[in-house]
Amino acid sequence: MDFRTIFPLVLLPSCLFAAVNLNVSLGDSIKPVTGSLYGLTETLPSNIEKDVAPLKPNVFLSPARSGSGRQQPIGGAFLVAPRVESIGAKIQIRLADVLPGWPYKFQNMDHWKNEVKSVINDKLKSNNKNFDGYEIWNEPNDTWKSNIDFNSGLWKQTYDLIRQMDPGAKIIGPSYEQLHARRGQLAPVG
Repeated sequence: MDFRTIFPLVLLPSCLFAAVNLNVSLGDSIKPVTGSLYGLTETLPSNIEKDVAPLKPNVFLSPARSGSGRQQPIGGAFLVAPRVESIGAKIQIRLADVLPGWPYKFQNMDHWKNEVKSVINDKLKSNNKNFDGYEIWNEPNDTWKSNIDFNSGLWKQTYDLIRQMDPGAKIIGPSYEQLHARRGQLAPVG
């Protein structure tokens, strides 16, 4: 058996290595996806046409709100959406980022629902039409610290609120930190 040395005392059989020929095309991609998490701010990158448009971005995930008392200090969805609408990019609104801290500092359902209603109302009043949907919560398996059941409490009530106020909106999530296949479906780890 052919062995290659990786570290002085570790030998691995050559069958564990793969060769990649970058000169061979597999054809055009069928559904390319580009974008970023918090990749834009109110002012950066400064030249969207020059620095962002050539990448042909599809979607950016942005905090619903940014600034003092919020999870993210900059880059709120309603501030960045107008910057990329002309290049065809969409904005996903991360609702949990209306809260401060990491993990998120959830107060109670009344406070949460008021924040969500405010975001939905701002989206509905916005002149921008490049919103891709609402991500309700990020990584609940690590960031949900309330004694309220996440699924029947926060998730279901927020889902119903979005459907009531913005019936055609895409709802994204629940955005677990890690996923694995179990019986043919994706399920949270942990």
